Amino acid sequence: MHFAGKVLLIFPSRVAERDARGVLVEFPSFENRGGIFFVSGRRLTVHNGEWDVREQVAIAWSAITHFFVFESRLDYTARATKGAAAASEGGV
Repeated sequence: MHFAGKVLLIFPSRVAERDARGVLVEFPSFENRGGIFFVSGRRLTVHNGEWDVREQVAIAWSAITHFFVFESRLDYTARATKGAAAASEGGV
C-alpha cells in the first residue's frame, strides 16, 4: 500500500476517549520495529477551525480495526463536512 502524501483516519482496537472519532495521521509511512509493523506519521487535530500538528504517532498495524484514506487535508475536510450534513438531515 502506498500512502505517500495522504491523510489516514485510523480506528485502533483500543480507543482512548480522545480517539473515539479516530486518529488522523498525515504523511503516514510504514515502519518495522522488531518485526512489528507500525503506521507512523504526524497526528492532526482541528481546534477552532485550524489544523494543529503537535505530535508524532505510531500505531501497530495489527491494532488497526479499519481506516479511511484521504488525498489531502482538503479532501478529508470536504468529505467530513458532507458526511456531517447528511447525518444532520437523517441521511446517515
